[in-house]
Amino acid sequence: MADSDDSYDLSNIFEFYEALKEGYDFVIGNRFKGKLEKGSMPFLNKYVGNPILSYIPKKIFKTPNYDYHCGL
Repeated sequence: MADSDDSYDLSNIFEFYEALKEGYDFVIGNRFKGKLEKGSMPFLNKYVGNPILSYIPKKIFKTPNYDYHCGL
């Protein structure tokens, strides 16, 4: 799944596919690991909302995910 507004670079899609072939049940992107275009995410979402809302399930489920709201 990817957002339909062309905001994700799908050139890395094969890395997702390879992880699934290796046996992972779920693969998700991380918008904070790459380059965010200026203005692509409001300040409060980027520095408050997303970090807090991603921290909670990360701690509960003990996963290495840093962006639970990524659309890829």
